[in-house]
Amino acid sequence: MEKNRGFTLIELMVTIGILAIIATMAAPSFGNFIVEQKLRSAVSEIKLSIDEAKSQAATLKAPVALCLNKTALIDNVDADQCARTAPIVGYTSMSSDEQLEVQKSRVILAKIDPKVAVAAGSATTIIINEVGSFNAGASFNLCNANKQKNITVTRLGIVTEASGIC
Repeated sequence: MEKNRGFTLIELMVTIGILAIIATMAAPSFGNFIVEQKLRSAVSEIKLSIDEAKSQAATLKAPVALCLNKTALIDNVDADQCARTAPIVGYTSMSSDEQLEVQKSRVILAKIDPKVAVAAGSATTIIINEVGSFNAGASFNLCNANKQKNITVTRLGIVTEASGIC
């Protein structure tokens, strides 16, 4: 008589049942992990953009505007909108070629995940002056699924981060 080397249907069903129970217990934790990761990614993007803008301002010896690529009301902010709202001195009176050059070299857009919302009342723009410091402090408030991250930038460029609830 030959020995059977496979699994029985009952053994497979029990294994699948156990895996399903484990998966249902892990799913909520995984969802929270995704929410937290999107917020962490947005915070990291803002911090990197701040460093890039400070470096660019000091290199060019000219003010640089840092904007979020979205606001509480607008989902797609581009470099032209940022330069106009930031206000970069003389931008509106420049030729279109000069405006394009300013958009490329003196406007930094921090790209925020579409699932992350910018809270109403949050800063969306900050100006870095020609020596790499800030004309004013700012507080960026980001929300995702009732979790909030607040990034505060002082005039001296000190960046702090806090968590909360939206």
